[in-house]
Amino acid sequence: MAEPIVINEAYLKARKTDFANFYDQAVSRLGYHSWTTGQTFNLSQKLVMPSGGGKFTPGTNLYNAAEAVRENFAGRMGQFKIQSENLYEGLDDLLENQEEIQNLNNITADEFGYYVEEVASGPATTSGGQTT
Repeated sequence: MAEPIVINEAYLKARKTDFANFYDQAVSRLGYHSWTTGQTFNLSQKLVMPSGGGKFTPGTNLYNAAEAVRENFAGRMGQFKIQSENLYEGLDDLLENQEEIQNLNNITADEFGYYVEEVASGPATTSGGQTT
């Protein structure tokens, strides 16, 4: 029989660390890389690849295929970076506010509705910009 999944503070902190590492990996992969020739390359740049000129169809096809892979990978890595950051921030917020969130377990539906409206509208401010 499979072990039960235990989601506690230690587990969430470990996942938060994982998402921070994933974010760092994505930033690294989207950054500049050096070739042995001294040239640098970044996934946001179009490939520079001599492929026999525009009239050499196999070379043009190879370049277009490689460029499509580069664009696809750069887009996916960009999304991976964004999702890793969002998941990290969500867990960070959950861990920072766990006492308040835990207290929500004991409220009525009406109280929860009021809480959601209050959170959605943000803190009330005075005309001088002070939070009330």
